[in-house]
Amino acid sequence: MFQRCLNELASNPRYDEPPLETRADGKTYCTRCGELRWLDLSEINPQLHLIVRPVCSCIKAQDDALRRRTERGNCERARADCFRDFSCMREATFAADDRQNTHGIREICLKYTEKFGVPDLRRTEWLILFGNVGVGKSFYAACVANALTDRGFRVKFTSIPRIEQQLSKTFDKAAVYDALNTYDLLILDDLGAERRTDYMDEIVFSLIEYRSQAMRPLLITSNLSRREFDAPGDTARQRVFSRLWNRCLAVRMEGEDRRRAFMNRTNEQRLRELLKNA
Repeated sequence: MFQRCLNELASNPRYDEPPLETRADGKTYCTRCGELRWLDLSEINPQLHLIVRPVCSCIKAQDDALRRRTERGNCERARADCFRDFSCMREATFAADDRQNTHGIREICLKYTEKFGVPDLRRTEWLILFGNVGVGKSFYAACVANALTDRGFRVKFTSIPRIEQQLSKTFDKAAVYDALNTYDLLILDDLGAERRTDYMDEIVFSLIEYRSQAMRPLLITSNLSRREFDAPGDTARQRVFSRLWNRCLAVRMEGEDRRRAFMNRTNEQRLRELLKNA
């Protein structure tokens, strides 16, 4: 059995073993880094008659590279799971931020990410970014998701319509909420854009209840104004928004519609190219 294990290890080496050489002192050295690959334990303890081969810098470097590849693979899998339905957001990072039209939101989101998971700040781990269309709410929420994923946290970036689709496919509704509760951070994008029905409101309320009872953080983006949150127009939504507003740290985002400005610039550029090539 032992010999079979040795044979398997030999046939599937973890490392690219560098060549060794025996020098005049009778000890073995690595031919790449020149470090000693020979250790007579009897020199340390006379009762130990054993010679071992210490790991040299070459092997350590390969081990570090293997660890980094494993971490990158784990991170990529976590990011793919996080943005399963929003793959375009996988490239949204603080490094990619052009830092225009942020009004301090970048710094808030960076601090939120930095302090995420600190026990005495648990109350502030519920965050809502609200404001006009196209000011970058979803972008910064995705920046937070990517940064936390890089740190090893499990994050889910989704929306109420996506969750409703999951719920419609099963009779075990609790299992869907329980699965969402396994994530360290749940991000609900574009709250208020879903169909206004009692059923959709109940989904939002259930999510708030499940996350609150499990003491799990929640981050929300919404195009709704503060007035719409305060006076949603019906009792069901008022119950949801009142509970949400009481639990969240609210951050208003202002500025121009970045998407519209980008489309206008792109359209103008395409028109110039069209006239130029005419």
